[in-house]
Amino acid sequence: MPTLRPKALVALIGALVLVLSACASTSGEGEVDPDVSVSEQSPDAGESPTSDGASEPTDSGSDTPSEPSTPPSDGDGEGADGGEDVPPVDDGSCTTADLDIALGEPEGAMGSAYYEMSFTNTGSTDCTLTGFPRVMYVAGDDGHQVGAEAAEDGPEGDEITLAPGDAAVSVLRTVVVYNFDEEDCQPTEVRGLRIYPPGADKAAYIEHPGDGCAAETLPGGMEQLTITAVAPPSGS
Repeated sequence: MPTLRPKALVALIGALVLVLSACASTSGEGEVDPDVSVSEQSPDAGESPTSDGASEPTDSGSDTPSEPSTPPSDGDGEGADGGEDVPPVDDGSCTTADLDIALGEPEGAMGSAYYEMSFTNTGSTDCTLTGFPRVMYVAGDDGHQVGAEAAEDGPEGDEITLAPGDAAVSVLRTVVVYNFDEEDCQPTEVRGLRIYPPGADKAAYIEHPGDGCAAETLPGGMEQLTITAVAPPSGS
């Protein structure tokens, strides 16, 4: 075996030291402490973990949430914006629900029939009526209107106060439709009458089978129905 010179020996020892050092540094890479779970491994300080492929949230430019288009009510009659919710005004008028509406027996005169229509206060407090009811013929299962509604006949009259149980009356006139030519009248079978008490927006219905004119206008300016304003019953 050849004898190594001192310089060569030193160089060989240095090379072995470098090799052993490199092996030692690579042997620890990729090892995970078996006592530490994946969830316990925190990312480096200052970094925010994100899932692969997840998009970053965008800055909307404002931290203030948008206001609702309609302020919610606080339940005490005022809106959230401080505006007052004004309830409908109760002027004491009789509503359709307050009234029992009835049609009396007919009285005839010159091709017409006249009926006394009564409006009785069935409520527990006084209420008032002023002016003309609205009355029209209706037909069919859908209750469609037949011809023109009743024309107002005479003056409007005064306001009437009805105590519970009191009544006001109007006079309804109906014409005998067969007094007109069929072409002019267009006679149509009707089921009854739709009636709106004065000033009311809800109707009552009275069964009153017969015939009406579907034509909106009749010869000579005649009306198939006319109605007078409410008034106290005769003799009261």
